[in-house]
Amino acid sequence: NSRRYEHMTLSGGDDYSEWLVTLPDYQHSYFNGHYYERNVLLHIRSKRREALDGTQVLFIEEIQSDWHQADRQQVRGQIPRAPFRREWPALALKLMLMHAARQGLDAVAWSSGRVHELRYDKAMPGLCRLYDDELPRVAARLAKHWQSGVVQGVFQTRHPWLHATRQHDKWKVEGAGGKFATRARYDRTQALALIERHSKVITLGVPMLRINQVMRAHLIEHGLPLFGEML
Repeated sequence: NSRRYEHMTLSGGDDYSEWLVTLPDYQHSYFNGHYYERNVLLHIRSKRREALDGTQVLFIEEIQSDWHQADRQQVRGQIPRAPFRREWPALALKLMLMHAARQGLDAVAWSSGRVHELRYDKAMPGLCRLYDDELPRVAARLAKHWQSGVVQGVFQTRHPWLHATRQHDKWKVEGAGGKFATRARYDRTQALALIERHSKVITLGVPMLRINQVMRAHLIEHGLPLFGEML
């Protein structure tokens, strides 16, 4: 379980995990810039958090598919066509739901597009569509079979206006469109401590899919299909 990108999470929470969904038997090979494994279809970064109402949540910090992004941007077909072209966000959410159910958690939640724009310090309309439109639609389709739904989960964290960036063997802190920036002179622990000192505590509302008892029983016993919502 890698912790390579733990610094790119909201403050708070525990049990940080990085999940790689790979296709080792796929006929072509693709390697990305984040991980060394072959044919990483998508990666997910998560934490376990408690909402202000006591709900125990598997919190998705980020879902990303470098393969699909590279496939969309390529010009001359140097990269093999990525499978699950339209379904990869749904696949990621299904995997997180099944894990949350087996761990006895009450819900799955995810960062909004605005959180990611603050984290990367730039407008990211593609990511906003993924987190604010596509994932809620997928979650609502899944939830309707068990009379559940997507609600707003409220969490306490720190304002994500600053982020740490590594340069060679040192780290710097920056954000707010260049209004806050340090030189690369810290180790990672020092950089994260600096972010904590300069980021106020806030309450943050994000999309959250509740797992009721009927849904939990189905997820544990039957799982979910690769395509569609129900087996």
